[in-house]
Amino acid sequence: MFNKILSLFKSTIVKDTKQTSKKTKGTVTFTTGAANTTATIYLYKPSGTTIAYGDDFTILRSPASNGGFENGSLSPWYGWNAATVVNAQARTGSYALQLAGGSVSAEQVVTLSPNTTYTLTGYAKTGNSSPPVHIGVKNFGGTEQFVSISSTSYTQGSVTFTTGSTNTSATIYAYKPSGATSAYVDDIIITR
Repeated sequence: MFNKILSLFKSTIVKDTKQTSKKTKGTVTFTTGAANTTATIYLYKPSGTTIAYGDDFTILRSPASNGGFENGSLSPWYGWNAATVVNAQARTGSYALQLAGGSVSAEQVVTLSPNTTYTLTGYAKTGNSSPPVHIGVKNFGGTEQFVSISSTSYTQGSVTFTTGSTNTSATIYAYKPSGATSAYVDDIIITR
């Protein structure tokens, strides 16, 4: 048994526990604080007489920039209609993407590797349960993929997609098709 714990300087602790005698891949997703430039990653075994081993630790940066909207602006996202970043309603940090009244979206073109499988993950909440918010991906060499979220509290949604054999980019988006109430999106990442 071993515990892999990642401790951030933002007073956030993320824990991924694996209990097995075989090597098992564990994944921890984290966001550094706006002023943080370092993080400590370590393997921790709290008790017992057996030996725990850790190998092949890798940190991958999400191809999605400003997915937590913590720079306080929409850039490098492109907003359509009433898409703005607000200093309120954040799932984590201080800022979130607000999709205000009517049909509204925000998109970002990201650079990816061809013929590679990725997972786009994000969190959204609606002002009321209808209409839903879509978090999705298009223009990657395959069929557009999206997940619909209609909860009034932040709910995680994710889609898995594989880029085409010659595609090196994709467009990720958050979209609210209609409705007068605002919806909010936060913590969008892409992982391999």
